[in-house]
Amino acid sequence: MKIGIFSDVHYGPYGEAVTADGMNQRQADYLATLKRTLSGMRQREVDLVLFAGDAFKHPRPAPALVYDFGQTVYQEIIAHDVRVEVVLGNHELPKGDHDEDALACLRSFLVMPIVSQA
Repeated sequence: MKIGIFSDVHYGPYGEAVTADGMNQRQADYLATLKRTLSGMRQREVDLVLFAGDAFKHPRPAPALVYDFGQTVYQEIIAHDVRVEVVLGNHELPKGDHDEDALACLRSFLVMPIVSQA
């Protein structure tokens, strides 16, 4: 069994530079790197992708960031019938009694089971 592992994406805006289409430059770089990483795993025909936490810069990411991350994982991995499992990092853990983790909304439509919490 081939397993691809990635972690610590810390996706989100950093600094003031922007791309020609108005996206934060660092955010665009992170997204492009995530796409290359996942595409490389798919090209190597992994059987399982394990995401080992810290998808976002902050524990409460903007909805657009969650969408970008989820859409990228879906398009590059899940749509190609590769299983994804997730171990939550400290950036995904809820900060209050009534909060959900930062990846909660992705689980229902991406089928990304949570293996354990950090």
